[in-house]
Amino acid sequence: MITKGRNKLQLLVEKPLKNGGVKKDLIDLSIPEDKLTKYLGMEGKQVEVDVSYFGQCTFFGI
Repeated sequence: MITKGRNKLQLLVEKPLKNGGVKKDLIDLSIPEDKLTKYLGMEGKQVEVDVSYFGQCTFFGI
């Protein structure tokens, strides 16, 4: 049996800190296959991603 993998974006997210600094985190975000072409070739560029959440704010692309 072959299972197809999910399409994912890996995003570098900047989170502001109370002391005025910024923490950078890598986030893996699954996206639907029909949205994949929107992000091809966008490596190293700033992007906006529509998201929704479930549970304890686990984000996924929509």
